[in-house]
Amino acid sequence: MSLLHHYFVIVRTSFADAGLSDKQIWALAETAAFALTSLTPEAKNFWPWDKQGYYTNHNYPEIVELQKKLERPFVERKSFDEYVRAGIEVVINNQF
Repeated sequence: MSLLHHYFVIVRTSFADAGLSDKQIWALAETAAFALTSLTPEAKNFWPWDKQGYYTNHNYPEIVELQKKLERPFVERKSFDEYVRAGIEVVINNQF
């Protein structure tokens, strides 16, 4: 199973009342995958040669703005659920 799959499961089970579309959940899942694999201390140690980290020059230009808006909430989160809630809020308020 992938990070994307796990994110879908989390949203569909714990945050189903948010009423997000599959496309919205996908955008949040991709953003979370980028954050988990680049912004955590463990990830930074895993790829020590990567000085850019949370890069936005990837094949998903449609999520770059969302990714930028969710960098700080990820870094400052107290729990992953808090980060998921922040993402849902951004998606709903900005109609991604």
